[in-house]
Amino acid sequence: MIGIRQELVGQPVRSLQIMLRTIAQYDSEIAAVIPDGIYADDTRKSVESFQKRHGMPVTGVTDIDTWYAVADEYRRAVIELSPAEPVNPVLQPGQVIRAGERNEHLHMIHGMLRAIGARYASLPEVACNDIHDSNSVEAIRWLQRKAGIEASGDITRLTWKYLARLYRISVGDGTGERAGTRPAAE
Repeated sequence: MIGIRQELVGQPVRSLQIMLRTIAQYDSEIAAVIPDGIYADDTRKSVESFQKRHGMPVTGVTDIDTWYAVADEYRRAVIELSPAEPVNPVLQPGQVIRAGERNEHLHMIHGMLRAIGARYASLPEVACNDIHDSNSVEAIRWLQRKAGIEASGDITRLTWKYLARLYRISVGDGTGERAGTRPAAE
């Protein structure tokens, strides 16, 4: 991939453009480019802005050093632009966390319930621990009633599904300000 020049076209150029466009979504100092597979002025300007931003010689030519620097920055940008890695507790098929049981997942479940409780005053308050105590059971029953499922207080995969959804809706990005949304109604 040494020395991509303006007369070059095709998939390597399109790959470069896709990487630069993704980086531009993450870093506004990089000129965006439309991935059309043609190394024209817009691609050259995007490469130049990338080179300038990263302290490289500003040539507008994608030499091997530029290519690798773009690829490295692209990998970082993809991580920043992608959704956060999900946390999926391992609940075995048919596994249930019942009242009084200990389970390490309860630390996370309780934390989620506490965050949701900041938006729903009627949600019973729980302590973050590894015990499905009476307050934890009542909070899960509250959630199950809101979800329209049997309010057993047991934590199942179905309960986790509704807990995860309500957490995502209620908490959003965690800043307390969810653009374009209103506070949750009870």
